[in-house]
Amino acid sequence: EGMIHRDNTFGTPAEDAFRRDFTVNALMFDPLEMSLIDYVGGLEDLQARRIRTISPPQVSFTEDPVRMLRAIRFKVRLGFALDPVVQSAIRPMTDGLLRVTRHRLADEMQRFMTAGNAEQVFAEFDRLGLLEPLLGVEGQEWFFAPEARLQPLATLMPLLMTLDRWTRDGGQPIPPTVTLLAVLTVLAHPAFRAYLTGKPGDSTEGRRMLRATKQRLPKMLGDWGMLRGQVEPALRILGATRVILSTGDGAERRPKAGEREAWLLMALLTEPLAAPRDKVEAALSQLHLMPDLPILDHPRPANRPESGDTFPEERTPDPPIRARRRPRRSRRPSGQ
Repeated sequence: EGMIHRDNTFGTPAEDAFRRDFTVNALMFDPLEMSLIDYVGGLEDLQARRIRTISPPQVSFTEDPVRMLRAIRFKVRLGFALDPVVQSAIRPMTDGLLRVTRHRLADEMQRFMTAGNAEQVFAEFDRLGLLEPLLGVEGQEWFFAPEARLQPLATLMPLLMTLDRWTRDGGQPIPPTVTLLAVLTVLAHPAFRAYLTGKPGDSTEGRRMLRATKQRLPKMLGDWGMLRGQVEPALRILGATRVILSTGDGAERRPKAGEREAWLLMALLTEPLAAPRDKVEAALSQLHLMPDLPILDHPRPANRPESGDTFPEERTPDPPIRARRRPRRSRRPSGQ
């Protein structure tokens, strides 16, 4: 009943299938018979290119509001359509995301932003009313710019386009912490960017914002969604960015920990931070010589064989897979 907080009880394959979110995610595979087992009509929805929840969407989205975000991700990534019942249920239930921890939402958000289709995904979030609760600007008004709160999609769009182009071009992997810092920097009050560039505002309001930024930023990063192990590295990255932007130094001396991620941040936000483009491009070509900041979520490309290489063992083709349909039944069998 209500939102699921603990759900790792094992059961039969049928029970496991009915616990899942969407029908296309609930197909089972029998490796002995090389067959797909369909308890929930997932094959039919795959053929129809349709995203449909297993439970009624009101029940499914109450159990886990993040499923609304995942529905959009699958829709865009696969080129499917949302089932009309699913789509009509999303907008009235967007407030459910406010009950999800900020840490989980921040983790989901950075995944959406680095998949190569962030522009389309976030446009769908905005259309269905999911973007504001996902970004979490409420309660942190002192940090975010007024225009970012009024038009978050328009404010984020240049960054989303840059990330999509970066992913398509096979650029350096962006650590999740850097991605989240890029989002915050774009949405932040101009005084925050003044803090990063070392150019304090001339007005009393600007100086007050700079003081508030220095004092409240560590707590704000945690409240907004960064994990405990990300906050200190994030502050190191921002500090390195501030040193490079305010002094113009960095590329001519031995780099320190945090500067590798700072250059990546400036590459994503060259125009908003007024970063020197020539120095950013030169630094990107030397990233492999810079030390990594020890971040638990730091991605590294997997070791894969070159395109012309072959694996040492020859593999025989798998036998063909056939589908087996099982009769559908209620999600919670009677008598239990």
